[in-house]
Amino acid sequence: MYKEQYNEYLIDIGQADSTIEQHLKNLDYYLDWCDEMGIEEHEFVSRGTILEYTKHMQSIPVGVGTQNIRINGLRHYYQCLLFNRIIAKNPVGTFTVRGAKKTVVKDALSEEELLELYQQYVYFRDSQPRKNISEEMKIITDLRYKVVMSFIIFQGMHGGDMDRLLRSDINLENGVITIVAGRRTNERNLPLHQSQIILLYRYLELLPSSQEKLFVGTAHNIVTKVINELKGLNSRIGNLSQIRSSVIIQWTSMFGKRKAQYMTGHKWVSSTEIYQKQDTKELTALIEAHHLFA
Repeated sequence: MYKEQYNEYLIDIGQADSTIEQHLKNLDYYLDWCDEMGIEEHEFVSRGTILEYTKHMQSIPVGVGTQNIRINGLRHYYQCLLFNRIIAKNPVGTFTVRGAKKTVVKDALSEEELLELYQQYVYFRDSQPRKNISEEMKIITDLRYKVVMSFIIFQGMHGGDMDRLLRSDINLENGVITIVAGRRTNERNLPLHQSQIILLYRYLELLPSSQEKLFVGTAHNIVTKVINELKGLNSRIGNLSQIRSSVIIQWTSMFGKRKAQYMTGHKWVSSTEIYQKQDTKELTALIEAHHLFA
């Protein structure tokens, strides 16, 4: 949205053409990540968002030197927005990545613990009293939040994935969900867990017939609330990345790195891999054979 202003700003402060080109490319990496995470108003993010982006770079992984180059580019970008009075404070500030740290998932959850967490959340939602809303509204709200929770636990989705979901992406008859491609992710077909079938059937049945999107508004906001509620239910829960990483660890352990990459939508998985061509029924049978969340 502000790339033209950013380009002019970089020229004005005397950056070389090659440096400007690299800054714009690094900005694209950041904006793609914002899009995937469902962060629509990227210009008004906090320092915490910059930290989450750094964690994302570390998980790819991107070297510490390159991380700091990209962070420095974001510092210039937000300084440009500050200069043009679009924002009141530069969220990057003096932030830098220090030291070459190995990315490690802290307190990863096991397969059984992930399923227990899901069941714990479902019970929490069902037991909450109705406050200042109709019974019908409470039912649809609880269903929406439970559906979002199920997508995190069983398909390892984030807010960006969920924002793109349509009714037509849910195939209850075959027990399959299609997660369409994002800017930096491939389309993939994943099996639905048995507990999701009735949940999604009830949710779809209550949606207005004219509503094609699975979630109105920004799913990222719902995901944030779900994670905050999980923190209250379980002191081990830190953030969404912890849960998604735990899911991916289970996939990698059961199916190997290539298959896990396909299931998470990584674009660098070879197009010749059998997993991209695999029939969805065969994929379902394979997951059931390995007792994934059974």
